[in-house]
Amino acid sequence: MSSETERTAKQGRRVRLWHVLVVAAVVLVGVVLGLRWHWVRGFRKRVEAIAAAGYPVTPRALDAWYAWPESGENAAGWIDEAGARLTLPKKGYDRLRELARNPVLHAHEDPLAEDLNSLLIEHVEANAEALDLLHQAATVGGGRYPIDSSEGFFTPLPHVSVYDQSHCLLCLEALLCMGRDDTDGAVRAIESALGIAGSLASEPIVLSQNLRLRSQRSVLAVLERLLCRQTLTEAQLGRLEAAVLETRAPDGVKRALVGDQCMLVDLFTRPGLIYEDSLRKSPHPAILEAYVGLGLGAREGNVFLDMIGEYRRIIELPTPRRVEAVKGVETEYNARLKHSVLWPKYPWTGMVVRLEIEGMARQRAATVALAIERFRLKMGRCPETLAELAPEYLPTLPEDPFDGALLRSRWLDGGYVVYSVGEDGVDDDGKERPPGEEDGETYDVTFMVLR
Repeated sequence: MSSETERTAKQGRRVRLWHVLVVAAVVLVGVVLGLRWHWVRGFRKRVEAIAAAGYPVTPRALDAWYAWPESGENAAGWIDEAGARLTLPKKGYDRLRELARNPVLHAHEDPLAEDLNSLLIEHVEANAEALDLLHQAATVGGGRYPIDSSEGFFTPLPHVSVYDQSHCLLCLEALLCMGRDDTDGAVRAIESALGIAGSLASEPIVLSQNLRLRSQRSVLAVLERLLCRQTLTEAQLGRLEAAVLETRAPDGVKRALVGDQCMLVDLFTRPGLIYEDSLRKSPHPAILEAYVGLGLGAREGNVFLDMIGEYRRIIELPTPRRVEAVKGVETEYNARLKHSVLWPKYPWTGMVVRLEIEGMARQRAATVALAIERFRLKMGRCPETLAELAPEYLPTLPEDPFDGALLRSRWLDGGYVVYSVGEDGVDDDGKERPPGEEDGETYDVTFMVLR
């Protein structure tokens, strides 16, 4: 009897254990399905909110949103035509490209090294027809490049290299004109190099806005070299000042973030797109299917859309508050996206927000330098303080976008430096960052004129 009772008790325990396992499995499935529903629903709600705000959420809608310029004229068409006629040297183009991007690297070479100067002359003279088209493009203003954003996240961008080569050509023309003491030719080339940047101002792509801001930095360095080498007339200084002021594109980065947001919706709606990315190793299709099926793709999409939303909020802040805000977003989302499956690295968005602030600082410093040159031309001396420039040469003294104070200046033997404290917020007394150096000591964002 006792053995029978014991046997019955064991059977009861086995039945209860089986029940527990079943219940645990049901609970686990319920939790997984609940989380999946929560993540997918959250993704849909975010997309609906974006659409309700009037922004595109499909590649086709984004393509329509990237509209033809209101003026009816399209600078991008002229630039594409110039690109079709532009020829590159078989050897040495890397050196020319470096010269166009970082003319300060060759500031001590006066004149340029003979072989480099020969390359420069050959390249510019061989592309006279392309240069004529680029000068015409610069007078048009806005642009709409012939890309089809409806192709989705990995839309080809062939115009990026065309624009880059065209911009380099104009910078090189300016440098060649300087070497020939053709001041008006140098001014015209700088005007045009600044002008064609406007062809990218409305393009809703982060890469394009990044390129626009970097190319403006290069041409302002060419302008810096020009002011160091030659004395300009009042008319030439006025033309350059107008061209520098025209570089402002207050909606450029905002449009890039909207485009980024739309393309991310496309990627997380159609995760199979990652197999079109040749720059990364993609997961096995079975792993991707399971990942998306469990709702983890939607969860990752929510994080990315929240990140873009934070950047869109940041660009509406006063500029001195943006830098710290960007750092905070990068720290938070780099941690949250450390193990991202669909898109493991996404550094460009924060970078373009930073570049925009730096671009503001450089543009304002260049404007002040041009005002100093106009003052010097009229008065025969440099102003003792920047306050002497307002209101005749500047309506108001511009603020440093990094800390909200007025831009600084320092008078040097043979010249001056106008500067911003830069991203670190430290006043280094106008210390210029050596070209190509990214880390180490702290530096300011400078515009330096020395004769």
